[in-house]
Amino acid sequence: MAGAPPVIPDYELLRPIGRGAYGEVWLARSVTGIYRAVKVIYRASFEEARPFDREFAGIQRFEPISRAQENQVDVLHVGRNDAAGFFHYVMELADDANTDAALHGTVSPAQLAAYRPKTLKEVLARQNRMRAEDCLPIAIGLCNALQHLHEHRLIHRDIKPSNIIFIGGAPKLADLGLVSTIDSTRSFVGTEGYVPREGPGTVSADLYSLGKVLYEMSTGQPRQDFPLLPENIESLDDRAALLELNEVVVRACADNAADRYPSAADMRTELLLLQAGKSVRRLHAAERRLARLVSAVAGVGLLAGIALFVQHLQTRSARERARVAQELRERAEAQELATRQLLYAADMNLVHQAYAAGDLGLAQSLLSGHLPAPGQTDLRGFEWYYFQARCEGEQLHTFTGFSNSVKAVAISADGTKLAAGSYDHQIRIWSLPTRALAESFDGGGMIEDIGFSPDGQYLAYCGGAGPLTFRELATGRTFSIADSGVARMAMPPTGKLVAFARGEVRVDGLVVATTNNSAVEVWDYGVKQKILALPQPSDYLRFSSDGRMLAATGMDGHVRVWSIDRKALAGTFGPVSIRSPVSFSPDGRRIAVGDDAGYARIWDLDDGRLLHQARAHAATIWDIAYSPKADVLVTASTDQTVRFWQAASLAELNVFRGHAAEVWRVAFSPDGSTLATGSKDGTVRIWGVNQTNTTDVFTRRVAFWKWPVFSADGEFVAMGEDHRVNVRRVDNGSVSATLASAQYPIGFSADGRELKTLGAEGDLQFWDWRAETNRLNRIIAAGLTNVRAHAVFADSNLLAVGDRDGNIRLRDFERGMQLASWKAHSGRISCLAISPDGRILASSSADEESVKLWSVPDGKLRATLAGHKLGVFNVAFSLKGNLLASASVDDTCRLWNPATGRQITVLGGHKGGAFHAAFSPDGRTLVVGTGDNKVKLWNLATFRDMGTIEVEPVSVFYVGFVPRQPALATVSFDYARTNCSLRLLRASPARSDTVHAVSLRR
Repeated sequence: MAGAPPVIPDYELLRPIGRGAYGEVWLARSVTGIYRAVKVIYRASFEEARPFDREFAGIQRFEPISRAQENQVDVLHVGRNDAAGFFHYVMELADDANTDAALHGTVSPAQLAAYRPKTLKEVLARQNRMRAEDCLPIAIGLCNALQHLHEHRLIHRDIKPSNIIFIGGAPKLADLGLVSTIDSTRSFVGTEGYVPREGPGTVSADLYSLGKVLYEMSTGQPRQDFPLLPENIESLDDRAALLELNEVVVRACADNAADRYPSAADMRTELLLLQAGKSVRRLHAAERRLARLVSAVAGVGLLAGIALFVQHLQTRSARERARVAQELRERAEAQELATRQLLYAADMNLVHQAYAAGDLGLAQSLLSGHLPAPGQTDLRGFEWYYFQARCEGEQLHTFTGFSNSVKAVAISADGTKLAAGSYDHQIRIWSLPTRALAESFDGGGMIEDIGFSPDGQYLAYCGGAGPLTFRELATGRTFSIADSGVARMAMPPTGKLVAFARGEVRVDGLVVATTNNSAVEVWDYGVKQKILALPQPSDYLRFSSDGRMLAATGMDGHVRVWSIDRKALAGTFGPVSIRSPVSFSPDGRRIAVGDDAGYARIWDLDDGRLLHQARAHAATIWDIAYSPKADVLVTASTDQTVRFWQAASLAELNVFRGHAAEVWRVAFSPDGSTLATGSKDGTVRIWGVNQTNTTDVFTRRVAFWKWPVFSADGEFVAMGEDHRVNVRRVDNGSVSATLASAQYPIGFSADGRELKTLGAEGDLQFWDWRAETNRLNRIIAAGLTNVRAHAVFADSNLLAVGDRDGNIRLRDFERGMQLASWKAHSGRISCLAISPDGRILASSSADEESVKLWSVPDGKLRATLAGHKLGVFNVAFSLKGNLLASASVDDTCRLWNPATGRQITVLGGHKGGAFHAAFSPDGRTLVVGTGDNKVKLWNLATFRDMGTIEVEPVSVFYVGFVPRQPALATVSFDYARTNCSLRLLRASPARSDTVHAVSLRR
């Protein structure tokens, strides 16, 4: 285990921070800059393979449930490298014991060198003992963790202070390597003093261990001193609380397993009793008295009346315990919900960060962690479905069925079949027109390369130092060109040639096989005859389109191009990295090469000139290919993207996202219209080469302040565009009606058939916009000019408008009557909002720092909400009317109780100002448009920041949820173009089917 750190894909192992009998724990940094803990378990630590495999199986079982309980350490990925003799798993990193805070962002080398994980052992070393009241929340959290484990038929087996870490200040069970199933047969493991006499491996034994930990925490004495209490207990100011807590410790650590708590839930109940100020000592004493009395009654045979009295006492005690248990259960459930809500908000922020960094795999894993269990409250809001939609990708179709990474993909010459091979040894063939699975079979080893013969008769495949096999597709018969040692292969689009590479075989950078034969051989597989042998070891092979040239990436960092006809070297290009992918242009005049640093280079084959060079990706390019039309070059990378480039200049054309891990292989269809990709995430995806990325841009012609209004069914939107109002379909943006004399959209009728607008002269217009002629039904001369804001309460036909001079007018728009008019603000009114019950009107002004609340319909001032430091641009009521949000250019959004006028909280950090706010229909999310081109997401259960959605480099002046649609509308102002753009940020529709987490080999 000594020496260089093991190679873990996508992680840099910085230094060991812990060692055990079977392996070591490393401080690691991911490719996205997040610090993690990586535990490596070595096969060499076990005398036999079986216990090693059992440990691997145990962590596999634990991984999917670890993220469902806040007091378990989150296992983010499990991986195995049999060639190097270890498996590993990636976990959350404990807080730094030096600072009591997490490592994140820019961390100095000195901080990394000084980092020590914060464990309970380290905490006790610093303060000897903890006060009883401080022990309780830790003990309750660990009981929750054990209950969660036990409910899934898993046992921890090694609970001790060094295996309890703190993350974000919360205690979590760590060292998961000893986790096993309840019914598994195990050797005696654990740590002396924490294991009961009968040994580990049971629920009771786990609770015994936790009791010993609680003893050390509360008394400051070693576990071997149990059950002795501190000698100075009489002088301790928490003596009474310690004696109460000791009652729980004594029961948990009873010698006889039958005398211990039956479950972690029972132990937690009594700890919650203590936390609620109840006495466990009195409860236990009463139970003992009752037990003695029952025994005495049974022994002397006293009268039935005494027995009835005892029964009464027992019943009363049982009822009291049930009442207290119910009360505590409700409190615990509320506490659990609050914890889940905090975790949800934190994880959504991490999802936003992961998505922004391009790590869709991590984002998907975090999202899947919040799929509600049966009977659990669903916490998912708009943000979950929005990022889920983004992580689903832009592919035309996703093919699944593999249990491991996909390194090889190929499309047949007639474009009808797609084949892929995986590290799980499986090869699958699909029909591209129908996307149905046509065939699946075992390839005999890890599949590194695959290819169809030009005539479609054979499928060739190789990998893992096995044979190069040809399978006749019609019959399933096979033959081999080489029996072993084949690492890579390539076939040209014409003829019957195949090239394969021998020599070093690498898996994740590790040499797992070598041979002494010629490094590269070219065969005519039709006659099974070798026609060329090349001496240099190669990692990547590619034929030219006519099959007359072969490019081979050498282990010396150069690409060599060989003439098959002349059997001679035609050119050498480089230096490049040793596993650089290569591709010939269709005319055979150029060669494109990618490398480990993310660079793409194009050379001229005739004169050897480097024509173009660009940093195509921030990480390794795994594959590169020219399209059959030669106009496009495509690259696939560790950064999980597929990128398209102009072949003539390496100018970027498009970026496709959707894979949840590295994209390892690409293959074009013969006509160049379709691209297939294989990935470490175990999927194969197809993409339309000429497809455009999904865009949120709806239109760029929205008039400033004339914000969109939506029909009640969310199918149509009306907006001011130039000097008219257009009605557009929400699904595709097409114009359904143009209302030429309308200037300002007011609102749709409840059935959506009528649209109310303001005309140029301030007249109130009523349109039958669905009619072929967009008929104007009636006009009311209202004189509503200089309008800057409006609000509608449809239930009472109420319309409120505010103008540039600070005036508010209330009208009954059906009867055309003005109900009230008053001077509300000294400057222009920026926004009006009516409460859902129609009783309160809120107003704001961009020239004033306060919000005003008015009675409806008389216009009397109810309250002035002061607190902002600059002008307020927007006010919005929640759907239930219990919250009012105000957005200001002072960079804050404030939440108020409109009934009392009391400020609830201040939400800050809106760079460039907060211009507009909107509540989601489910009341879970508040979105705020900002001046730095962002939509900020807030969780209303916790008032926590859940990250942002970047709109475009302009200020977001409007946000609003589309009725009955999984979409958020935004209007942003582009100062350069001096126009406004309406965007629809679409989310995945809410659904009840399970979204599975992607299993990543990270």
